[in-house]
Amino acid sequence: MKAFLKNNPILIYLFLYAVISLLFLGEFPFMHSDESWLSGLTVSMTENGLSSTESFFDLLPRYPHAIKILFHLIQIVFLHTFGNSLFSFRLISLLFGVMSVYLVYLIGFKLLSKKIMAFLLAVMVSLDIQFIYASHFARQEIILLTGMLFILYIIIKNAHSFSFKHAVLTGTIL
Repeated sequence: MKAFLKNNPILIYLFLYAVISLLFLGEFPFMHSDESWLSGLTVSMTENGLSSTESFFDLLPRYPHAIKILFHLIQIVFLHTFGNSLFSFRLISLLFGVMSVYLVYLIGFKLLSKKIMAFLLAVMVSLDIQFIYASHFARQEIILLTGMLFILYIIIKNAHSFSFKHAVLTGTIL
């Protein structure tokens, strides 16, 4: 185990990053109005079904996109698991943020072939204030970033043998 961690400092960094972020998750940054709106909509969907919508949108028919429905389904799981709090909804973004940092590391390693450079790239991304905001706000952006990074990793990893099958797979994921 010791040798594994010594050879994979990114895992230690991700753990420390997550722990430090958890300490400030409910307080930093200040709550955004979208967070209360989206969490309120999630509570409404829990009570009234996924077709539930905001009252000010009732005048016209709405056709929610798949990302919105997926986001609210994830929030429903966290609502039932951790309760209705800013912390529980922001935890989703933090988990996807940590996955994003790891994917940046993997992409960096594939492109640069040096663990130290990939590690530094991941650290720089994780300390960018806009990334911190995205990984601390209970919104959809960090989930989208994680998906895009995952697709980019698949493309880079399979660049030598990228085929129609891989294109369909990445398009389906996207």
